Amino acid sequence: MKSHLFLLIVSTFLFFSCSKDKHEDIVRSPIQNTCENEGMNKILYTECCLEGPQHARPDEIITITYTSNFEGGSYDWDVLGGSLVLVEGANTPTAKFRAGKNFKKDSIRAYSVARDTPLGAPACSEVIVITAK
Repeated sequence: MKSHLFLLIVSTFLFFSCSKDKHEDIVRSPIQNTCENEGMNKILYTECCLEGPQHARPDEIITITYTSNFEGGSYDWDVLGGSLVLVEGANTPTAKFRAGKNFKKDSIRAYSVARDTPLGAPACSEVIVITAK
């Protein structure tokens, strides 16, 4: 009988402690195209982020920035859809792209490999999506 009473008390405690989660934490929408809350201070694994605008107009030049928890040795930028063109910043952590005349939506992938370190050469890749305004 004591074990049933103990189990009831523990399960009641767990129910009430778990049910007090803030509602805003549950329904918060993801923040796209920002590195604001990434917390790039982990050193056990590589982590990277791309930051830039969510939208672009045709012929507009946009800037995308790559950040990581390691110092990059090389940076590669790839436009996955073909409607953005790299105009400045090849092999740098910040690049500029021009949206094409019929721009609707495209994705950019950045990839970086760090200089050789005693632990190897960490690498990280991230994709950002941009849509028309």
